[in-house]
Amino acid sequence: MRHSPARWSNRLLALLNVLLSWVEHLGARSHRCGRWYRDRFYYRLVESELKHASLKLGAMVLHVGCGPLPLTALYLAERGFRVVAIDYLPAAVQSARQVVRRQSLDGRITVWEADGNNIDCSPFDAVLLSLVVGDKQKIVTRALQKLRPGACVLYRNYRGALRSLYPQLTPEDLGLECEYQRVAHALGKETIIVRQKLVQP
Repeated sequence: MRHSPARWSNRLLALLNVLLSWVEHLGARSHRCGRWYRDRFYYRLVESELKHASLKLGAMVLHVGCGPLPLTALYLAERGFRVVAIDYLPAAVQSARQVVRRQSLDGRITVWEADGNNIDCSPFDAVLLSLVVGDKQKIVTRALQKLRPGACVLYRNYRGALRSLYPQLTPEDLGLECEYQRVAHALGKETIIVRQKLVQP
């Protein structure tokens, strides 16, 4: 019996999710493994995002979908930002808190167990969504409606041949008057930086 391309794509997606989860859990337990994963895959990506988002030092960032190894939150905190990192999985939150404590960043990163659909985004200067976050459209739309003028939302997509692995969210899908920018990264990823258009007086 032949399987449809969509079915194979779903199986590949499930396998990739398991692999990424395993690597993150391993990195959360092993400082050496976590550092290797961070240096090879994450820090250049987040550095590029910050450069294009033009966030001021000390800005308050909400990271949705931090996972057990909150590399994005760690990088942001190390660069002088205040971070609230959230995940809806209790095990991921517990692991992320342990990693933050080990890095002595408790004062700069707060980890909450929360759903990105329900959190109040209004106090933040930026909201950043991880690649694997579900309900991206709902979270991004709600955040843009609540954020103060000039604040932004950053979310990650796969691009090119990898687009079929995860649901894509284009700025046009949001149905809002937005200004946006695409930032390409290695390994077939991109970040979309979205801001509400400022109303001219």
